[in-house]
Amino acid sequence: MLPAHRARQRAERRVENDVLELISDMRDGERTIVAVLHDINQASRFATHLIAMKDGRIVAEGRPGDIVTAELIHELFGLDARVIIDRCTGARWCCRDRAENGEHVLGTLEE
Repeated sequence: MLPAHRARQRAERRVENDVLELISDMRDGERTIVAVLHDINQASRFATHLIAMKDGRIVAEGRPGDIVTAELIHELFGLDARVIIDRCTGARWCCRDRAENGEHVLGTLEE
């Protein structure tokens, strides 16, 4: 088992993704890798199993493709979001944007 946790809260995104790629490459069926991630998009991209927690309790558990939904994002963060599927990786991505007038609008993916 390899536990992993970010040493700094604001690590440079490129370096953080490189480290997650390296750790992900270590999966071989014989190792268990436990990572604490605070970015649901990163978790969805790199994890094979997620445990979503809020206030110390488990809210959802399972494969990212099964549990990462707009409803889960709302329950965890109180945010309205749209979940889209990355065509290249199959990862689920949560999108939320602000319009110029400050109102919240949902991001979309062109077909």
